This record gives sequence, C-alpha cells and structure tokens, in this order.
Amino acid sequence: MVQNDIFIRAVTILGGIMKMDTRKRQKPIILESFEGEINDWTSRGDRCQSVSISHVTYPEPVRFGLYALKLSYDFTNTIGTSGAYAYVKEGIIIRDYPSSIGMWVFGDGSGHMIRAQMRDGNQHAFQIEFVKKVNWYGWKFIEASIPHGRTIPFTLEIPIRIIETSNDNKDAGFIYIDDIQAMYGENDQDVTNPEITKIYPAEGEIVHVSECRIRAQVVDEDSGVNPTSIKLYVDGIEVKTEFNERSGEVSSTHQKLLNGSHKTRLVVQDHAGNESEKIWQFEMNGNMPGIKAHSQSIAYIGNLFEIKLEINKLHIFDTLKLHFVFNPDEVEVVHKQLLLHEQIAEHTIIVNEITETGHMYLELKGLHSIQAGQTIAQLGKVIFRLRSNVTGPVKILFQEGLAKLGGSSEKFRWHIPPMEVTSKAHYKMCIDRATIGFDSKITVIDEWERPVEGARIINGANEYGITNKGGVLSTNQLAQTTDSVMIQAQKERKYSFLTRVKVLNQLCSRQPTMLNITFGEDLTCMNITWVTSSLITDTCIEYVQIEAYEESGFTGGAVNRVTGISKEYAFDNGEVQVHRVSLTSLEKETCYVYRVGDGTNDGWSKVGKLCTPKHQSESFNFLLLGDTQAPPNQTNSGYGLFKKIMMRAKSEYSNASFFVHVGDMIDDGNLFRHWEAFFQSINNSDLALSMPIVPTVGNHENIGAGISTFKTVFNVPNNGPNNFHGTVYSFDYGNACFAVLNTETTKEGLKEQANWLKTIMQKTERKWKIIVQHRSPYYSNPDGGSENVQEVFPAIFDELEIDLVISGHDHSYIRTCQLKNGEINSEGTTYLIAGSTGNKFYAAIPQSYMKIYFDEKTQVYTNVTISNGGIQILVKKLDGSIIDRYQLTK
Repeated sequence: MVQNDIFIRAVTILGGIMKMDTRKRQKPIILESFEGEINDWTSRGDRCQSVSISHVTYPEPVRFGLYALKLSYDFTNTIGTSGAYAYVKEGIIIRDYPSSIGMWVFGDGSGHMIRAQMRDGNQHAFQIEFVKKVNWYGWKFIEASIPHGRTIPFTLEIPIRIIETSNDNKDAGFIYIDDIQAMYGENDQDVTNPEITKIYPAEGEIVHVSECRIRAQVVDEDSGVNPTSIKLYVDGIEVKTEFNERSGEVSSTHQKLLNGSHKTRLVVQDHAGNESEKIWQFEMNGNMPGIKAHSQSIAYIGNLFEIKLEINKLHIFDTLKLHFVFNPDEVEVVHKQLLLHEQIAEHTIIVNEITETGHMYLELKGLHSIQAGQTIAQLGKVIFRLRSNVTGPVKILFQEGLAKLGGSSEKFRWHIPPMEVTSKAHYKMCIDRATIGFDSKITVIDEWERPVEGARIINGANEYGITNKGGVLSTNQLAQTTDSVMIQAQKERKYSFLTRVKVLNQLCSRQPTMLNITFGEDLTCMNITWVTSSLITDTCIEYVQIEAYEESGFTGGAVNRVTGISKEYAFDNGEVQVHRVSLTSLEKETCYVYRVGDGTNDGWSKVGKLCTPKHQSESFNFLLLGDTQAPPNQTNSGYGLFKKIMMRAKSEYSNASFFVHVGDMIDDGNLFRHWEAFFQSINNSDLALSMPIVPTVGNHENIGAGISTFKTVFNVPNNGPNNFHGTVYSFDYGNACFAVLNTETTKEGLKEQANWLKTIMQKTERKWKIIVQHRSPYYSNPDGGSENVQEVFPAIFDELEIDLVISGHDHSYIRTCQLKNGEINSEGTTYLIAGSTGNKFYAAIPQSYMKIYFDEKTQVYTNVTISNGGIQILVKKLDGSIIDRYQLTK
C-alpha cells in the first residue's frame, strides 16, 4: 500500500515489538562521489600482502566528474579467506530506508566477490552482496539489496569489501569505484553497458585476403549507442569507422594489413556514458608480406632456448623495426645481437641490440635490395639461456613493429602475441625433514625417477654436499639456521627447481600438551592424543581403576601400562611429536585414572580420569559449545572467555559425559598458536583431561593445513566414508546414535556423506538419532554460505527421521520448529544452532522456520540430557540466565 508517498514493505512482529520497513519513493541519493578530499577514507585487509586506496583522475578511469577511488589489493601466496576493504572511518549514516546500495565499479575480471557491511539502528551488523564474481572489465553498475525488517538509521560501515575464499584464485589487482548511492525502488537510470557482438574477423580467425573491413554489431536498448564515442584501434592505431544506426553495425574503412597477427580494440559508449570494450586478435594470410615470431614452448632451466623470426616476401620490405622486452632476472642474454640470416648485408642493419636490461631492438633498411631476398624465410633467431632460478613460465613480449614497403611511404604495423616458455627441470629434489636437532635427508631423482649420483646440493655459493649412489645426501647443515633457505640440486648443466625449505623450530617440551580424549571404535575403546617436542618419541599411558588408584596410586599391581605410537608433525612455525594411544577392551561402565607421557619420571602429564559409557537404558548429558574462533591468547578477548564458559558449564553439570564443539574452535587452522591456545584453555583436570571431546570441522579449521592438523590431533573413530576418514564419524552413547558430518566440502562430498549416513542410521537400534555438523541447512545468516548444505542434507534427514541436528557457524542461538520437507511438522527434525563461545557475533535474520532465536552479544552454553523419555535442551548465557528450555519427545 502507499501512504503519504511511502511504501510499507514489511511488518514484522518480534517479541511483541512491531518494526515497520518504510521506504520512500525518490531518486537515488549520492552518498559518496569522491569529488572532494578523501582524508576520511581508509583501507585494511585480511590475509593479504597489501591493501591501499588512492584518489585518481584522468588518465585513470573515472565514471563521473573528475575523480574516482582506486582500491588495490594483493592476495598472492595467502591461505584462507582474503579481503580488501575501503571505508569511511566514521561510517556513512543513512537516516531513511533505501531498498539497496548501488555503485559504479571498474572491474578487473578477477572473479572476486564484492560485498558491503552495514549496521542497523539496533547496532546489529549485516552484510549485503553486490556480486559473487567480478567477471567484467571496465565500468559496470552494481547493486545490493538491503533486507526487510531492519531498524533505522543505517550506517554504511564498509562500502567496499573485495573477498576471495578460494586458495586457487589468489591474485593481485585493483578496481575503481565511483558514485556510491542509496537507491529507492526500481532503478530508472541507464546502467547497462552496450553489447558488442558479431565481430569480424572473429577471434583467432585466419583471413586469406590482403585487405579487410573490420566489423562488429553494437546494441544498446536503453539510451542508445553514442556514435561520437566509437573508437576502433588496429595494432594500437585508431582507424576511421562508420556506424549504421539502423543496423547497429560498426565498420572500418578497408584496411591493408601485413600477413601475421593483428590486435583489435573497439570501445563504445551509450548516451548515458556506459562503456563497453572488446579486444580480440586475428591473423592475415593474403598476398602481403609479413613477419611472425615463434619460441620453444618448453625449456630446461639453466639451458638454452631459441626465438625464431620468420618472414615472407622479405624483398618487398624496405624498412623494418622490431622491439621486444623480457625479464633479465629470468632470461640470460647469450649473444648481444640477433643472429640474422647470412644474406642480410651489414649495410642494411641500422640497429641490432639485445640489452642486459631486457630489451631487444632490430632496425633494418633497404631490404628490397638484398639479393635472393624472396628465398629468405627465417630473418634470424635469438638464443637465450633460461636462468636456473626460474620456477614458472617466462614471457617474451612484443612492444612495437613498424615497416615500410619498397616504393611506398605508408607505414604498416602488426602484432605478435606474447611468447611463453614453460620452464622444466631435469631433476626433482625431495627433502625429508628440516628440523633443528635432526639431520635432513635430501634425495635427488631425474625425470625417469632414477637416483642421481654426484648432484651438488647448493644454496647460492654455499654447498651442503654431494648425493651418493642412491641419490641421497644426509646433512645437519640445514638445521643450522632458524629461517627459510633456498636450495637446489645441480650437476653440470642440469638442475632441480629452487626449493624453499623452512627450517622448523622445536615446539613444546617433554611435558604432554594439547591432550584430548575421543571415543574409539566401540563402547569399550577410548583414544588419547597429546603433543610434545619432537625430541620425545616414546609413547605410553598408565591407567588404573579409580578404586585401586585411591589405594596405591600408580604403584600397585593393578596398574596397566600400554605403549602407543608417535610421529612428527610440522606446523607453520615448527615441529611437534604427536602421540596416540588407543585403549581397547576397557570394562563397561567403569572409571579409570590415567596419566600419559614418555615413561620417565619427568615426562608424565597431569592425572586425568576417563569413564566408559553407561548402560544404554540410563540417561546421560553432554555439554554443547558453539563457535569460539578467538584470538590466540588467554585473556577475555581471546580464549579466556572460552575457558570461563567451559569451567562454568562443567561445574554446573559435573556429570557431563562429554562435550560437543560444533567447529571453528580456532580462527586459523593453519597456525599452531591458534590450536595451542584452544587446547591451553581446556587443559584442566576437569575439562580435556577427563571429558571426551566430540570435535567438528568448521570453515576455520579448513584453512591451509587445518584439516590435516584436525585429523592429526583428534583421533576420532575411523568409520566414516572413504574420502572423509578423520573428519566424519559416528558413535553410540546411551540410547542415542551420533553422526558427525563435514560441511566444508563440495556438493559431491556432501552427497557421499549422505549415502554413508544412510548405512549408519538405517541399521542403528538406538532410539535417538542426532547429527552434528558445522553449517545448518536452516540458517540465521543468509550470507553464511550454507546453500549446498541446504540443498543436500534436509531430504536425507527427513528420510532417516533424524531427531536433532546440531550446528554452528552463524554465531547466534537458533532453535527451529520441527521441520519436514521444509515445513513445520510435529514429526519432523529440530535444528539447533549453538551460538557463540567467543567474541564474534552475527545478527540473526528472522525466518518462518525459527521457534526461537537469540543474537545478543553474549556467550552461551547448552546442556543436553538424553533419556528414553526425551531430549532435554537447556541453554544459558555466560551469566547463567536461561535463554531456552525445550524437551523433544517421541
């Protein structure tokens, strides 16, 4: 309805408070034009090499006025979600209710996402998404909708957020931004770029004539094509064009072109100033003379490769100029000149030079006077040496080509595509360990995987030694440094690629740390894992029933000693030794006291307690903890809060059989100090030492080597699907069957888990079926990236009659109605999102499937009690006040 020129878009009743989403019908309001100073703008980034902003003007791209904002970023060599942000320090205040935020962006084709961050009148932050991928070059108008039901005023906190989640798309680049604006209703501006199609000659087409008209179809259905804006460039030179407004065809005058490759660029705008650009290449193969350049496609590092200049009808040329560039750090100049055909007379050579700074120049004159010129097919060649430090492809780039034909003053240009040489190595080098206190074993093999005897292992001018008959060098010299070193295998003119070796420090000490208990393959098996310095390799556990321990400690005859296994494990900044023991054939419903270590008096851990599960018919309870994702310290801004909430929960529910963490235990799974901080916070005789953990993979465990670390430090039941051993597993406890899933995978990976889940849940005889996973299919944060989970899992959960699905990820507490087929059904599944146990919170977006939601900025913990009669859920704030109390029965 319309009331006083205001649209009433939504009325939402939340906790008895009515929120009206009112949006005025009006023209867009420019929030930032960048025409004034930008001293109040700044930038920052996450997991990036650098981020910067600059105030730019012509000749850099500007959409309106004289200035635009340039946001530069470098995500190269980073792991995890990278971000580059530009924003006003105090935020941009919007006092009314726009339908969306729009802006002009000059894209770089990077494929990155663009979002913005806003905050509503209740100080709840939320994200809006402009595009999932920047897949265009040039200016484009992008728009992001503002969700209904928020309170005003808004603050546009971070207007521009470039985000990349894939480690395979980490590059460096920049975008330009102009005219950020608040939009109200449908946008009646012309923001659509003209469309360029039907190009001729087509991309890569070979044209067998000497002259051609270059053509393209240009269409703009809004303000129309602006004929005065049309620019066509052939080999960098603007040519005259004609435009047929009726047909939309742009065509050049007839172009006489040399044989060979030519580069074409067409630029066109509509009357609103929206611009499109099309760049393509084609090849002429008619009766004109021409020149081409070819390089080897592959070259071995440390060895020679050639570039050949081919020419046809040399006798028709009079003058010829060529300019190429190369990177002298990658390519070594062997000859300071091009090696020209022997028939090229000295008096025709004006310039023939290859510089040490990476330029190659050739200028010839009077070519038509060369005898037998029509028989010369190869003008000359260049011999380079690929430097031994090269690890990737090398490019030789064409800069300029200019020619005149005999008897003519007309100048001709052409284009030579970049020549790329793939680098290859004769040898491959493998390094087994580079840790302080240990020898390194370096093995060198050739392309056929045969050992290489007599290869020198070098670091610049330093030599570590020579490989033996088995192709192996054992040395302690690598471990003499605490930094990274670059080493290479070399024998005569054969090399391996340079390899960066990070010399690892010894982390931890003799004392066990990062200790945790996990369930084993059955009810009488428990797994204990811990970490020490990698100098400590012996692994054992002593355990005794609690009654015997109270009588004689670890000295009596009832003490059991079991040895385990250990293996070194490399973190980002050092190495540890991971120890594992599996206790099998424990007595049912029995408690033990234990200690772990290397068996020496100084190497034992604190004393812990473990208990095998109660009888199936007895009730039990467990603690449920949501995302922690804290900075790696033990203060209230880090894991101090998590320790506080764990201690409170355990003191309140001292009989808890285990605790479940829904994932994102840490902020960066690739970093040791994050894992160390998490385990340090629960290193207590009442917590990790005596209460099994049910760990779940979250997206932050999935950063870098985080999954490998997860599978190493947690020894979970090895009963999951083939591709998910160590992260997907099941176990029975009491009258419940639990399955822990891994949502941090592809849709195909989710389907593989779904098939496995069927086999587990269809054969269980337990009354209650419970799922634990990181992302919920019924989420509270639409920007959380849970679409694949929503598409794959609910139908399987419905089919298997799952009772309870426990998740995290959204950093707020949610309990849904019982759901089946996406609708409320008293026989359906209850979905629980566990809230936050750290300092990071997201606002919950109310949905029809929610029974209760809680998104205050406070930590929560949950006690879940399971009996034959039902599942009782009690959720509390850190201060102990109750958020939710619920009983599930069937």
